[in-house]
Amino acid sequence: MKKVNEIQLDKLPQMEVGKRIPKLLDLISDTNLDAVVVTNLVNIRYLTGFSGSAGILAVLKNGEVAIHTDGRYGIQVEQELKAANVVAEIIVASPKIQLKKLTKFVRNSKKIGIEGQQIAYDTAARFALMFEGSDIVPSGNLIEKLRTVKDEGEIARIEAACNVADKALEMASSLFRPGISELDFATELDYNIRLMGASANSFESIVASGPNGALPHAKPTARKFAQGDLVVCDFGAIVDGYCSDMTRTVAIGKPSSELLKIYNIVKDAQTLKIDSRLNGHNHVFNKFS
Repeated sequence: MKKVNEIQLDKLPQMEVGKRIPKLLDLISDTNLDAVVVTNLVNIRYLTGFSGSAGILAVLKNGEVAIHTDGRYGIQVEQELKAANVVAEIIVASPKIQLKKLTKFVRNSKKIGIEGQQIAYDTAARFALMFEGSDIVPSGNLIEKLRTVKDEGEIARIEAACNVADKALEMASSLFRPGISELDFATELDYNIRLMGASANSFESIVASGPNGALPHAKPTARKFAQGDLVVCDFGAIVDGYCSDMTRTVAIGKPSSELLKIYNIVKDAQTLKIDSRLNGHNHVFNKFS
């Protein structure tokens, strides 16, 4: 079936992927690290454009870069790095050979940073054995610091992801009626998200009606919408690796005065919080955030 709104990524502003490793090197130069080993796939994609499900990236303080992956992604990694204007040594091999190549690549590094918050204990222990003679330390949030500032291309993709989710809900809105189950609505919503051109959902969609709405991370059930219900929908779309996250509360028919009162209390609190951020008064609400 033809997508209702095919997302044309080539029409969006280009992301400045090729400038990110040089920026990382500037941060590394301010530390006493000789190398950084990146295993978080989101960070690898951010730095190189490579979107595969397996990979290790190594960046040396002197500017040398190597990316390691397996045979499933041999062609893909070359194509994606070229498209992102990223220059790196590409190692395509079995996991065992990858680790040997990685060890050789960082062998002259006295202090190696690894993503301490992202890596499993057994992987960290393995690196400690592999990089014997080097100090293995947490690299901190070097890459996350870069990711906090979005370029024009990133902002455009986030906007596109928001638009996809917004339209998907609009397309499913006719199902906000008594007798439709949470599961049925969630299935339609997820289908519309893909139909609109998203690569996937940002997370498992939440559709919670009536008493289920009290569960912050409810899973859609067979419960059917009833007259007067409030339905909480929490969902999002992924466009070119960038996510949206939207929460909407919808009434099935006319809600009770008590539900309206609660809804308006939450709405007023949200508005007050947004206004405080815009006016630079975050300190008032910090203890509640």
